[in-house]
Parts: sequence; C-alpha cells; structure tokens
Amino acid sequence: MADREFVFSDPDVQKMLREKFVPLAMDDWYLRRQNDENGKFFMAMTAASPRGGAGDNTRQGRYVFTATGKFLGFNNNRGPDRILAMLRQSLAAWNKLPETDRKPQGTIGEVKTEQRFHRPLPKNGAVVKVYTRVLEKKPDGSLCACAAPAAPNENYDHRGFDAAIDHLWLREEDVKSLIPGAGVKQGTAIPFPAVVAQRVARFHLTDNTRGEPPHWERNEVKKVEFFVTPESATRAKLSGTVHLETKDGKRGFTGTLDGWLDHKNGKLTDLKAAVAGDNWGDSSLTRGGRSGKTPIGFALVLCAEPKPADRVAPQASRWLEGYYEPDRN
Repeated sequence: MADREFVFSDPDVQKMLREKFVPLAMDDWYLRRQNDENGKFFMAMTAASPRGGAGDNTRQGRYVFTATGKFLGFNNNRGPDRILAMLRQSLAAWNKLPETDRKPQGTIGEVKTEQRFHRPLPKNGAVVKVYTRVLEKKPDGSLCACAAPAAPNENYDHRGFDAAIDHLWLREEDVKSLIPGAGVKQGTAIPFPAVVAQRVARFHLTDNTRGEPPHWERNEVKKVEFFVTPESATRAKLSGTVHLETKDGKRGFTGTLDGWLDHKNGKLTDLKAAVAGDNWGDSSLTRGGRSGKTPIGFALVLCAEPKPADRVAPQASRWLEGYYEPDRN
C-alpha cells in the first residue's frame, strides 16, 4: 500500500491515467482462484506477463491490457518514473494495434461469479466505512493526523501517512442486536453482542496503513468490552475499551471506543464512532511502523446508501464464515 500511495499520488502518473487509460482495481487473491469467466479472463490476460509463469501463485502487479485482454505492459516496482515508463511503452504498443484489436467484439453479456467467491452486500444489513490513520500528539496532549517526516529516517522506511479504508459488514441480525429494545431504560449500558464486538476488534482494529496486515486471532483478543447506551428513542451512545496483543507481545493495540448510532424502525440511519489508542509492532507485509507504542485512530462511518466504491468486500472476508462468526472461528 505504501508504494502504491507513493506512485499514484504522483501528478504525472495521475494525469497519464486520467487522460489515456481506464483504471481498474481487481483483487488478485480472488481472481486467480475463480473458475468462472472473470477468473479465466484474468488468468489468460496475465499469462503473457512476467507473472504468467507463477501458476496459481500471486499475479499481483500493475497491468495494461486492451478490452479484449491483449497484454500490453506490466510493472510491480516502486517509483513513479518506472510506472510512467511502463505506461508510455504500453501506450505506444496500443497505438500500433489495428482498430479491430482495440475494441471488444460483440457484447459481454451476463457474467456470474463463482458462488464460493461471491461476496454480496448483507441483505437488510449495513455497511460501515472504516478509516485507519496513524496519529501523533500535539503539545496540549490532543491527537492529530501524523505528518510524514521531512526526510526518510530509520523509523519511517515506508510512508503510510494517508488514511487506509476498509468496510465493516453487519448482517440484518447484527443490526437488530445493536439497536436497544423499546423496553431498555435510557442510560442502561448494553454489551455489544460477542459476534459484532469480535468482528470489529479482530478484523477492523488493525494497522493497515502500510499494506494488508495480519488480522487478530481469537486468543489475541485480551479484552473487548463495547457498549450501546440508549440516550433517546432514536439515539444510542457507543463506548468501551479493547486490548489486542500477540502471545509474544511484539504486536498489539489498546484503545477506547466513543461514538453514537441513530436508528428508526429497526434500522440504522446513522453511525459515527472512533476508536483511538496505542499501537505497536508490525508484520512481514507491513514493515516500517513507528518504533514503540504510538497513537493510531479508527473512524467508523455508516454508508447509508452504499455507492459502488462502498461495496468492496471487507479485506478479512476471504473466509466469509469466519468473518461473520469470529467468536466461534
């Protein structure tokens, strides 16, 4: 993620992509496993690339290809200059193609995803956007977004200073279990259902600002106590504490939850919450974290009407049953 941020924040790269290409983001993990038309197209399209001999292993990278799947270029390195060179070479190859090779022949028709890899939005549920950002303390003790250092140093060998984004999915039964019943007195703190508390803690309170992090195992959830406290007939306060830590203590997070949710007729109408605290450690895929315990924040915001970009499945949902039932798996 850090190198992608570095590359795609470059204005020349942005201009080239905006004016000459149609950007598309796909998840290699799913596509190289899918035995459907999407997966077959992806594998055929990447076969001519340097990743083509990888078999079923990762085909992650940045590709340029035509609408018919003709391979034009590939890059998986850091650096805007390398990306720009690849894009220019791909554009030159495109310009040499006959017109018939530039457009798909006929219509695409209906394309169905292999069922075991299908990740539909939870019916009658909710999508909550989760933003992660590294923070720092001001002189007065308050928190703010952490700015990148003026020059690289041993504590910052990656960037990771922009917000990372994921999605928390709540099923219909999860939503109903979060909304206080009509008979609950105002001011009464109701514990989150274990399935929701564990899902939030294990899969969404992870430092993903520098890449895809390992998610927390059940035995690494040392404490998660989240509460819903009704304040009126349609609003409830969210609060609580959480402690996550690996057995060796090299990676962990402790923080507090604060926020609120609005509801009407058994449905969420709004939700805004934050979990802030101290984070430490990294992983083989997210190296370059700040040394010691440093502040990090997670913002949770309800997508009342999910747009296409809001429909991306949670990163942890590759095993969907485990994602929905983290208290048992």
